[in-house]
Amino acid sequence: LIAVGIVELRPEPWVVYQCDVGQGSATLIRAGPSSAVMIDVGLAEGRSQDCLSRARVSQLDLLVLTHPHADHVGNLPAILSAVPVREAIVSPARTDVAGRLDREFEAVGVTPWTGVTGLSGTASDATWTVLWPDRAREVQDDGVGEGTGVNDASVVLLVESGGARIVALGDVEELGQVGLVEAVRRCGGLCQDVDAVIVAHHGSK
Repeated sequence: LIAVGIVELRPEPWVVYQCDVGQGSATLIRAGPSSAVMIDVGLAEGRSQDCLSRARVSQLDLLVLTHPHADHVGNLPAILSAVPVREAIVSPARTDVAGRLDREFEAVGVTPWTGVTGLSGTASDATWTVLWPDRAREVQDDGVGEGTGVNDASVVLLVESGGARIVALGDVEELGQVGLVEAVRRCGGLCQDVDAVIVAHHGSK
């Protein structure tokens, strides 16, 4: 079973903790007693730093920014000020916003990885694998490159923590989902047996 915390409640114990940030997305997956993997940070006005406090997270072992849209990355400065971040992953989509994120990470001494299929690692007690995007689907701006826009270049992450397997879909749309399906097929059972899915576009139709 997965305990899903709601920010208004005291989350003990929890594996997946969905932060209430209004429009946008910010999710915590437990990595250790007081550390987590954080996937997106929401808008600045969503105050996802308060979610860290309520979830009793004092360190981010991994921070993943699925794609450079404000409702997923706008609160990055507050998060970087609130807790130490050991490692980070960003989308291969290159936009003006992505350049700003690079500078914000650089200011705190973090060099993010570019999230592409096959990148994997550990974050304390959690393990993670990037399922999407494939490097061939990188985009260069907020338009489309090879038919794939920024949303479809969202980092899709598989995380295993506390005996649970969670997939976070970012904002992948139809083209990205078609590519993701193929990536999951290639990966096999390792990527197909999951306990929870964080739905793309924060649950939009």
